Amino acid sequence: MNAEITLPDGRTLSYMQAGADIGPVVTVLDGPCSRGLGRALAPTARELGIRLLIPDRPGIHGSTAQPGRTIADWPADQLALLDALGIDRTGVVTQSGGTGYGVAVAASAPHRLTGLALLGGLAPMNSRKARKDAGKQLRTAVLLARKAPFVLKAGLKQSYKKLPGSAIAQVPAADRPFLEDPFIRDIHLNTMREFLGTPDAAIEEIRLLTRPCVGHHPTTRGSDTGRTVDREAGRNPPAPSRPPRRRPAGRRSTGHRRPGCQHLRSAPRLP
Repeated sequence: MNAEITLPDGRTLSYMQAGADIGPVVTVLDGPCSRGLGRALAPTARELGIRLLIPDRPGIHGSTAQPGRTIADWPADQLALLDALGIDRTGVVTQSGGTGYGVAVAASAPHRLTGLALLGGLAPMNSRKARKDAGKQLRTAVLLARKAPFVLKAGLKQSYKKLPGSAIAQVPAADRPFLEDPFIRDIHLNTMREFLGTPDAAIEEIRLLTRPCVGHHPTTRGSDTGRTVDREAGRNPPAPSRPPRRRPAGRRSTGHRRPGCQHLRSAPRLP
């Protein structure tokens, strides 16, 4: 079901509901301009009695654009939607470029969340190391979104004209057999159509991947959390200093890093 609300500042926020008609609510925050994750989760959610809420960020589908917005601005829209629908608490599941928005909501309003799940999590690309680990395709898209958006827009429009072939071509060869499933194929093609068909919104979403979404501030009086959203565009507040932690002798780190991983699957391949 597609619907919309009017936000306190007069903007429109569009959204889709899927899954069960009643039951616990999970908000789905997908990558740029996409409702694909919500569509993919809908059959299982219906079986489990889970209600899916799939909001559209500014400039996407029927949501009014918000020039100059940051990821840190999203929680206000998210909470306004919950209030309008009479929802006290929600789980949040994110994917790819939706990661920062989910983290921002969890940091600013933890009392409104039942849980947060990150699928294909994407860290802010505001450091050289983060950009290097993201992979060439995503790194190129982010660079163009910041420095030459007109070039990226031309590439998106060209890919849109070549649908569905361009959408299938960008899927790695090892994954293409999955597209033989009509359900998966339809979700992928619709996701790519949404992304490529709204180039201005897509470019803005990609550009925002370089901006921090959450900072650490000292707890203030009356606040139930010391973790708040950083609203100073482009800057992280300084983290409190702490002594370095020493690993006991003989113990090995269990952390793993996968260089070259990227999750913004809908970024076009540009020459």
